[in-house]
Amino acid sequence: MEEDQERRLHKEKVEKYRGTFKIWLQHLLAEDEGINPRQTDPKNVARLLKIYQIDGCHRLDPQHYVPVVIEDERTYLTQSSSGSSSESPPFLQIDDDRKLKYLHGHHRLQAAKLFLSPADAWWTANLYSEDLSEENKCAIREDFLAASNFCDGDIYRHFRRCSLGNDPKAKTWLARLSESKRRDVLQLHKAAGKDGHMRRFRDSLDSLLAFPGLWQALHIGAFHRLLTLRCPEELAHYVSHIQAVWGYICDHDQAIESRLDAPTVERLQGRCPYYSLEDSHEIELAMAHRKIFPSVLSQHVRTGILGRLRNIKHLIPSLHTFLEDTKYIEPCVQIMKNILPKTHQGTVLEGFTKLHNGQETFHEQTTEAHIQATHEPANIAHWKSYRQLWLFAFRHFPEMTGSPPRKDIGKPRPSRPCIEHTWWHKIASLAQTFGYRNISTLFPQSEDADTRMTQQFLHHIRPTQYYQFDEGAAGRD
Repeated sequence: MEEDQERRLHKEKVEKYRGTFKIWLQHLLAEDEGINPRQTDPKNVARLLKIYQIDGCHRLDPQHYVPVVIEDERTYLTQSSSGSSSESPPFLQIDDDRKLKYLHGHHRLQAAKLFLSPADAWWTANLYSEDLSEENKCAIREDFLAASNFCDGDIYRHFRRCSLGNDPKAKTWLARLSESKRRDVLQLHKAAGKDGHMRRFRDSLDSLLAFPGLWQALHIGAFHRLLTLRCPEELAHYVSHIQAVWGYICDHDQAIESRLDAPTVERLQGRCPYYSLEDSHEIELAMAHRKIFPSVLSQHVRTGILGRLRNIKHLIPSLHTFLEDTKYIEPCVQIMKNILPKTHQGTVLEGFTKLHNGQETFHEQTTEAHIQATHEPANIAHWKSYRQLWLFAFRHFPEMTGSPPRKDIGKPRPSRPCIEHTWWHKIASLAQTFGYRNISTLFPQSEDADTRMTQQFLHHIRPTQYYQFDEGAAGRD
């Protein structure tokens, strides 16, 4: 059966082949990102440009030809055939404003535009009739792509697109990953099974499938770390925020979303153009010089994108900022988990929801030492209290967990801060004030934090195997 399919595709490919021609680069146009699975990688373009500078581009070597589809081929091919020679393909005679789509070879053509002079900017292409079946077009792309390296994000994106469409090629995409990364993907999907705790997070990632440029920053190796956090609701909220922001930037227009490229995302992520004059100026220059959204040609559409970018009043998020920010959340998750009973198996949010006593008084922490009470429905009081505990953990996690700052490149490793048990005492007291039950069993309120620290100090300088002393004396005046 498979052999018959290969014969059929080969026969059609031969029948639809229209010859080999030189084509000026200005006439060659990439397929939409949604069709061609390869995202533009500036590093790969730079790598190819370096090779061209050292060894030339070898554009007459058949293994470097690009496949191109053409309509109305009779007119163009008749005019182009005159003057052809067996030694070199003829130039394709084509109108100045005409564009032809190529099926692969995007990076080599981008590098060629930088390497070749305008008077010599052409490439060799194998031409096929536009009525070539979509199945054969996919086969031509995949012949090339099978030997290409893909980033984790592109692989996962196309794996999910195929999975959602019940396309058997999903297994082919998954097979591109290393064994450990395949295991991470399968572990995520097992945890996201029917009503699984990671389902919301996986679905939020699926909402980004329409934006090809977002995926280059994804590292599948991070999935294992994200699974152990046990806070999929917070992760999904962040990823949904990414979708909302980029949907707004692209005006929720699928045509613009499909043209979002990785270099554009890299230039915009982390910027706050509404409040930062520098960011706003940089974005204006990038738009004017087509450094962002280069494949969006309409000036009217580009002006609209720029206007929406200027209105963004927060940092522009991406999967890169997501992965970096989850590093910050890790020690805070450990604090939140330690407040929960050790027997709790669900997510962090589920654990605190079960512990809340349903009180309709919300205690707002205005300073470290001051709390004011207001009346709120029980669900609102719990949600606000839960967020306040997270904020406390964010403020004090270095002293609570002993986590050192991240090491800067070229600088000495920072020292690890000392753990201050006072903050554990305070977060336990705060959680109890907010209406969370059973906290006292984990952090006894009768135990003064200063007394505990004094006892630990005495045990350190006077080991119990050599000394005896009154434990209660540390707490007396």
